Amino acid sequence: MEIYWQRVVSACWVGFDVERKSRWRMSDLIPVTCPSQCVCIAVVVAVLCGADCKAQSATADGLFRHTGNHIRLVTDIDDASQMDTIVATFDAAVPQWVSFWRLEPDAADDWVVDAYVMRNDQPFRDKGLLPRSLAEFPYGIADGNRVWVREQADDYYTRHLVLHEGVHALMYEQFGGAGPTWFMEGTAELLSVHSGVGSGVVIGQVPRNRESVPGWGRFKILSQRRDDGEVKTIEDVMRLPHRLRGDVESYGWSWAAVMMLAQYAEYRDALVDAATRDGRDQSNDFTRRLYAKLVRQWPVVRARWALMNLELDYGFRWDRESIDIAVDDPLYDGSEIQTTLHADRGWQSTGYRFPASSVVRIAAQGDVVLADTTRPWVALPDGITMRHVRGRPLGQVIACLVPTDIRDTGSATLPTIVTVGDDATIRMDRASWLFLRVNDSVDQLTDNQGHFEIRITPAR
Repeated sequence: MEIYWQRVVSACWVGFDVERKSRWRMSDLIPVTCPSQCVCIAVVVAVLCGADCKAQSATADGLFRHTGNHIRLVTDIDDASQMDTIVATFDAAVPQWVSFWRLEPDAADDWVVDAYVMRNDQPFRDKGLLPRSLAEFPYGIADGNRVWVREQADDYYTRHLVLHEGVHALMYEQFGGAGPTWFMEGTAELLSVHSGVGSGVVIGQVPRNRESVPGWGRFKILSQRRDDGEVKTIEDVMRLPHRLRGDVESYGWSWAAVMMLAQYAEYRDALVDAATRDGRDQSNDFTRRLYAKLVRQWPVVRARWALMNLELDYGFRWDRESIDIAVDDPLYDGSEIQTTLHADRGWQSTGYRFPASSVVRIAAQGDVVLADTTRPWVALPDGITMRHVRGRPLGQVIACLVPTDIRDTGSATLPTIVTVGDDATIRMDRASWLFLRVNDSVDQLTDNQGHFEIRITPAR
């Protein structure tokens, strides 16, 4: 039996090697010849492995521990699979955070967070792992390289919160702080919304659908505000008060603002530089300095904010919805404009800034394919009347105007959508950009094909 005992002891060290992510099979190591031998071996394995294996087991304090490269997780939740997934996902997210902030590739190699995922507070308080000095928190909180997260009803959202607090911890480690509230929570939300788990996790994407982010809930609130005409201006978001303490709506607005600024190359440098140089500053001065860097482009920032909020929902894709405009777009001089309107993209600029009091006629020709199925839906400029989106026929040519000047009205008035169809006349009361779109749901653009030919002339 000596050789069997040696193999059993070896199994305790090798079978649950977390770094190698492998598990042994007893049948591969030990030939079992009788039931009594099987019981004996199982007991010995349990006794010998209990103290040294990386497998989940409650220690004397009744808590479970899981360790990764960048996270030491302690929990009272007896679910090894869920906690191992959190650890693996956190480890895979860290290099993506490092890349987002343009840090040196090895900047976080030695960085480790102590994370406490709690179903009940008491075991952590009893062991001194949940300081009474911490402010009350409904979801999660970070203090240096320690983070605490309350278990949520959905595994996704628990994992999301661990990532969210981890982003805070990394920013304090690298930048000495995370800026004012809107920047701190916006960046943490941006870098914790994720698809996939473990080594397959991808951070920073807009959720595809509600089922992919159970418990997250940001779109429900933002959509309600849009329907009620209560969309915040980007300036209001950047003035959010300190310490939101679980205000899900404000987290949603902060995420939207940071996501938009991070999406466009002309803002991204300023965003990253703000964290690198001013992360310690949580005052309004941080925001004023960032605004000063972008002030010349602010009319475009506002226009992009308005158009994003007009569409932002599950399935929103920046490769379809990014807005191509500039403050120095040519001023419309009354000549004819010919352009194309693509069915697989969102709002598209006609390429000009139109002076106040301009009146133009828009004519559309051609057809597009919507939903490339066995029987494709073909739409003319007036759309397909048997199916509606936004109360208008699917595939119809629609338009909206966005002001080119900065005017602080104190509220974000979203553009009014008007019908173009195959022919329409539009008057600009203010200097504006003119945008066109093929009417379709934001999550249904991918399989659209073709374009309409657009002709814009002065109205007579």
